[in-house]
Amino acid sequence: MRVSAAVGLLLVVAGCHARATTTVDAAAQAGSGRSRSSGGRARSEGREGSTREGSTSRSSATPSPSAAQRRYEEGLAAAGRRDWTAAAAAFSDAYDLEPSTELAFNTARMFEHLADFERATQWYQRVLASNPTSAVRAQATSRLANVQRDAQRRRDGIAQAAPDDDALSAEASVWFNRGLQFFRRRRWREALQAFETANQFVQNAGGNVAELMFNLGVTHEHMGHRGEAEAAFRSYLSARPDSPDRAEIEQRIQRLRQQR
Repeated sequence: MRVSAAVGLLLVVAGCHARATTTVDAAAQAGSGRSRSSGGRARSEGREGSTREGSTSRSSATPSPSAAQRRYEEGLAAAGRRDWTAAAAAFSDAYDLEPSTELAFNTARMFEHLADFERATQWYQRVLASNPTSAVRAQATSRLANVQRDAQRRRDGIAQAAPDDDALSAEASVWFNRGLQFFRRRRWREALQAFETANQFVQNAGGNVAELMFNLGVTHEHMGHRGEAEAAFRSYLSARPDSPDRAEIEQRIQRLRQQR
């Protein structure tokens, strides 16, 4: 089966317990795009075929996949058709049957796609508690930080910080934070001016900060600038195409269009 690179799952090799060595993202970038469980079939323990005195040898029967393996494969199939709810259920079921770092990571990714930040956080924390490889730890740590930022933004209605401090110059950072201060005071005009100034510094440096575009969209929305808000939200989605809240932002854009 083919799974989109945006899905970003860890592949479980040789059954559900084994350590993964690659990700679907990496496989897709390499051009393979195929996600399959290595080894394909679990080996039967206690394979039949030993002979007894006076009896003929019998070939071992092909073992059926374990319940965990079946649910894992169902999760991959669901992720391939972007049915995140079914994929999350399948991966979490497989984890309950045979816990592994990879299954915890995959479950977290599905909840991230669903914008269920609380559950995604819980599953990423399980990944980090499972003694993962350094590569998986780095991925989980980075994604956990993104999820926590998204959760904070949902609570506050505005992005509190850029995803990477290096993305903002010192000048842009000053104006970004000034915009936040004005926004909290509901001083929309001053907030808009501050965010626009920060964005000018970012653009002059050839950059693009998704969170800044989100804040511009929210501020324009408060001021009744529906066209500008829509444009800013579209820029946000363009800068962050795999945003877990894409569906929410698209609904927001649709509401803005209906109000024009």
